[in-house]
Amino acid sequence: MMVGGLTGFGAGAQFTVNGAVGIAQRLGVPENIIRLTLIRFGTTLPELTICLVAARRNQPDIAIGNIVGSNIFNILFIGGTVATIHPILIPPVGRDDLVLMASLCVSTFPISAGGVADDHTFGRVFPVAGVF
Repeated sequence: MMVGGLTGFGAGAQFTVNGAVGIAQRLGVPENIIRLTLIRFGTTLPELTICLVAARRNQPDIAIGNIVGSNIFNILFIGGTVATIHPILIPPVGRDDLVLMASLCVSTFPISAGGVADDHTFGRVFPVAGVF
């Protein structure tokens, strides 16, 4: 069952990438935009899948742990590796993004504390906040 699931997951990922590239090429999207978007989508899709499965099984701790763990890994390991090779300078415009991300991070504390886990308002607000 595990081998079948992994095979299906890999085949589905390949199908998704091939379809996305085909659509983007037909729309005339530049190659570098296609590559960057697919890398971003490809690294997010497994976490999205795990979160959706956890939500369906009513296991919010798995979803939150997956998101937090992934972000910690990306910030500390990937960011640290890149900063070791070349210093990362934050432009003045990027500071506004850091403030937004920090405030969204702090606003998730009540959710993880269990006080408002049953309130669907957060499920509606956070995706909208992520767009801005």
